[in-house]
Amino acid sequence: MPGAGKTYVGRVLAGEFDFHFRDVDQDLPDDMREAIVHKQPVTEAMRAAFFARVIGITRALRATYPRVAIANTILKNHHRQQIAAAFPDAQFLLVDSEPALIAKRFAVRGKYLIDLEDARRMAAAFEPPTLPHHVLSNVDGRETVIDQLRALLGATENAK
Repeated sequence: MPGAGKTYVGRVLAGEFDFHFRDVDQDLPDDMREAIVHKQPVTEAMRAAFFARVIGITRALRATYPRVAIANTILKNHHRQQIAAAFPDAQFLLVDSEPALIAKRFAVRGKYLIDLEDARRMAAAFEPPTLPHHVLSNVDGRETVIDQLRALLGATENAK
């Protein structure tokens, strides 16, 4: 969810585990970005265009980099399934955090696309993942995140 630490975890993957990381919030189509900024509804057509863009960007990144991580709040299972269909070997990671910690993170953020109220609305619309996924707890600091990622990556490498 917003504020859980997806970008933070992505940066740890990049810095500690040699992943190319991309926060795909930077790739939001203009109409979707404007709707979010002005607190207007984001339509399914906007989301479809966005996820098509994410898949295209991810394909290009995977052609260049051996290990790619993308971060995004994916609220709906059909969007996760769309990504899984495009990348059958993808691993999904749900970054989890405590609501009070998320609120604290939003309080110290500068100008950002959404605010805490938006994040709470998104949390209410979140569909728990039905695809296989891993959960990473982002509440105890960098070393704990690194330890969880090390265990996760070791398990997924051994499974191949």
